[in-house]
Amino acid sequence: MAFSEKFLTKKNAVTIAAVAIIALSIFFVFFNLNGNSADFSNRDIRLIITDSMDGEPQDYEIRTIPKDSLVMVEILSDSEKENLKVGDVVQFRYGNVYNHHRVISNDVESRTIQTQGDNTDAPDSPMSYDKVRGKVVGVNHVLGELVTFVKAYVLVILIFFVAVYVAIRLVEEIRKEKGAS
Repeated sequence: MAFSEKFLTKKNAVTIAAVAIIALSIFFVFFNLNGNSADFSNRDIRLIITDSMDGEPQDYEIRTIPKDSLVMVEILSDSEKENLKVGDVVQFRYGNVYNHHRVISNDVESRTIQTQGDNTDAPDSPMSYDKVRGKVVGVNHVLGELVTFVKAYVLVILIFFVAVYVAIRLVEEIRKEKGAS
């Protein structure tokens, strides 16, 4: 039997098709998360762990960001920060963490920006452009929930997959034993 006949079995064809479908699905999820762009350079993905942006949906491109959502952030140069508009959601450094709030003013002359969370009562203090890291270009709550679930149950998930693998190997060995006798 030739290599191509041995390799192109029905089982392998199904496996290749499944992997291709999964890979395409992952690409399109990240394409959508990236503001319908295939340019993934200069990007950062973050999991939102607070509800500061989980307010009433706004009439902007990023309507709201529920807790446990994944966001795609486009890293901005200093000159690009001048183009931020009221309603954009930015990522900025707050102490040792990154925060994500909506722009409520952008003073190009003083190179400062002021933000506020959709679920907060008061605006943040104005900050200089050097604190702003980037602009949120996409939000995916379902994927964020999945990441949150995996983070919480990583050990249980790992044990499950190991158990499934061991069970499959045992079934294969039992079949071999029955076939040999």
